[in-house]
Amino acid sequence: MGEALRYAGIRHPVLTAAEERAACEALVAARAAGDGPEVERLRGHLLTHNLRLIARHAQRFAGRGLPVEDLIGEGSAGFLRALDDFDPSRGWRLSTYASWWVRHAIHRAIDDKSRAVRVPVHMLDAHHRIRRATEAARTRAGREPTAEELSNATGLSQDKLTKATAAGIAAGPTFSLDRTIDGDGATFLDCIRDPGPPADEIIETDRREALARQLMAGLPERLRTVIRQRFNEGRTLEEVGAALGGYSRERVRQLQVEALAAMAAEARRRGFAIGG
Repeated sequence: MGEALRYAGIRHPVLTAAEERAACEALVAARAAGDGPEVERLRGHLLTHNLRLIARHAQRFAGRGLPVEDLIGEGSAGFLRALDDFDPSRGWRLSTYASWWVRHAIHRAIDDKSRAVRVPVHMLDAHHRIRRATEAARTRAGREPTAEELSNATGLSQDKLTKATAAGIAAGPTFSLDRTIDGDGATFLDCIRDPGPPADEIIETDRREALARQLMAGLPERLRTVIRQRFNEGRTLEEVGAALGGYSRERVRQLQVEALAAMAAEARRRGFAIGG
């Protein structure tokens, strides 16, 4: 870890959540204003203060065919790719969101650049899918799967199965995502798998949050304040009552029920089913 942190520059501290959010919001504003120099300055600022994060991910893949410095460079490119898509209004931390992109960029670089015989990354991905499907079939049925079973399990045609298998053989002994890295049986694939929820869950959550914002916009200011402070800011009934000017806990609870009922009614009017 020492080597990677020396490269990353230990003098650059990690940003606090508030500092990170402020910088990301400033970056969004600079992009909207078309201020190219400010955009580049902020991208460099955020990258510099996240180099420790990138270095830690790079160190986990040391000795896999590329120097740590190269891995940090690849991880930095992945971080900037994440930064271009990052939306701070969704409430995520940049460092959390970018970690998947950093690991993904490092992994692709290892697969793409660390071999004496270069094999296209998409062929390696297919080879890994075949290997996992084969191991699953051995466990389940106690035998080698047929070509048809592999095709069904991986979604690859017979021709692609043949080419991917040949690519795996041509590559020879090399870094494998399925290689175990500790006594608990964890693999490199486990290290780079996105720990967050599946994409369809994220999309559904975003859709619900957008609907909630629309429904809140139609509430009177007092009810909107209750919902925002209770559910967005996590305040207690007593804290909301104090913010409203001395309302009792019971009165705030009544306002909360009134606001939620109004939002549910409006959602039903728009054709959205409201579950329990």
